[in-house]
Amino acid sequence: MSNQKREEQFSKVFSRYGNRIVTQDDNYLNQFRATCQETLAKYTDLDIYFDIIDNSRVNAVATKYEGSYFIAISKGTIKIFEYYARKFSANPNILSDFGPSNQENNVIKLQNSIIIKDEIYIIEEDPPVSPITKERRTLAELIFSQSILNIIFHELGHIVNGHIDFLESSKIHYLEEVQTESNKLTSILSLHRQTLEIDADAFSAIETLREMLAIFDSKEDKFKEILPNYRSVFKLWSFVRQMCWRIMENNYIGKGLLEITHPPTSLRSQYTRIANLDLVKGRGGSSLLDDFETSYTLGVSQADNAFRIISEMDTIPPVLSKELSNYHFHHGALIFCHWDFIREDLLPLASYSLRDPNIRDDQYNEILKGYKQVISRLNLQT
Repeated sequence: MSNQKREEQFSKVFSRYGNRIVTQDDNYLNQFRATCQETLAKYTDLDIYFDIIDNSRVNAVATKYEGSYFIAISKGTIKIFEYYARKFSANPNILSDFGPSNQENNVIKLQNSIIIKDEIYIIEEDPPVSPITKERRTLAELIFSQSILNIIFHELGHIVNGHIDFLESSKIHYLEEVQTESNKLTSILSLHRQTLEIDADAFSAIETLREMLAIFDSKEDKFKEILPNYRSVFKLWSFVRQMCWRIMENNYIGKGLLEITHPPTSLRSQYTRIANLDLVKGRGGSSLLDDFETSYTLGVSQADNAFRIISEMDTIPPVLSKELSNYHFHHGALIFCHWDFIREDLLPLASYSLRDPNIRDDQYNEILKGYKQVISRLNLQT
């Protein structure tokens, strides 16, 4: 199929979100588009077309049209991830053990440091904020590229794991990364969506960490000071993933756990960590696994703190963003059980078993009992 035909299909299928960006004279976006398409081609032979939507909201969407799959990312997503990569790297108090952070001097605070009601509230500084040292500029490059990979691989996970085909029977044709007030979900559809989001997270988590480890293994000079050891790799990787989720999570303020499309950040963080345990242990055994656990925790906490450091007000959502509580643990357990409920339809394509190794068999039986009670209240037959 010609590239022009694909562009026309893309414009038609995503018209509700905005126009496809025409980038003939924009070398940056042209290169960005080409790099993302090449990355997708490395991972699958499926017919997938990637492009950019002219929309200031932070969003990414995957769908299927006339037998082909499409992934769209909004201009707002590129803009805000690139901004935070520069802003965080230019601050001497953020990721201070990555490169010569003491030579950075940008401590200007923002009135609002993340997304409010799906709009971007960023006032670019004059001159635009930028790290001073080459090492910290490399750090900004890594934060940006990893944040974009996190989103793209997540959408790819929805495709290769069969989520889009699975949800077609529920009349859900677009898997997008934001939820608005108009997106009213039944509780069972909320469980469907959150279960699939965890699976897509797992796919993205494993593949982005592999990409980061490949950079580390390359021993390329420009990355040596930023990624000198495994701990730095794990910490930066977890920092970026937490940063992405914090930005997205504002879309769920005020909604209950069975009304949202994506699990709260506390759960996504917990089970992303779990998804990579086998990968890390296979590379370096139990000692490397210990480094991963420690570094992961540090990266997550420093990402949360980074938003506070650059903001005049604490804009991190207070309800869904708390550390993993018993309430959230129970909700995560419901997701595990729901995975079993839809396993027969998804297992041939899904990449992740959704098993928490910290849950004992006797605990799981009790959790399963509670899940059946929830499903019963929803008048669903198990």
